[in-house]
Amino acid sequence: MKSFKELKTDMNEAMGTAAAGGNDQYGGTAPHVDSRLTVAGNTELQQRINGFIKRQLAREFYNPEMCFNMLRAKLNVVGLDFITNESVKSVGSIELPMTRHGGAFGTTPDHDLKTGFYNENGFDGNIPHVLKGTVAIGPNGGYVIDVKIETTGESES
Repeated sequence: MKSFKELKTDMNEAMGTAAAGGNDQYGGTAPHVDSRLTVAGNTELQQRINGFIKRQLAREFYNPEMCFNMLRAKLNVVGLDFITNESVKSVGSIELPMTRHGGAFGTTPDHDLKTGFYNENGFDGNIPHVLKGTVAIGPNGGYVIDVKIETTGESES
């Protein structure tokens, strides 16, 4: 079983140190780099991340919102993020859009604002990724949460 530190090291190796938020030559955090990761394109990495998520959620929780906030904080360390919504507070299926390093929103020098603001999720090819699964009531009265990272289709670019 891999530890969180080992998972973080694997992500850093897969993305490159600068892409994982390492320091650049000027001592600051590296800005946007082109060698972005697509979790979907790297099945071994996707399996490791999903395995980590499964281990983190391998018990019942009495506050599902707090559980998702904890998971979000741990995934933020390796550059993955998702925004929780009201669906995390209730029993049923859940689908939370994910970004890598927060994605990008705004405009670029070559973007035509007549088409709207530039928006990307930060994954290579802008392929949509979601944290998808279920929230259910367990045998001891707590919430059982079963989620994993999935891709939802082709590039949105």
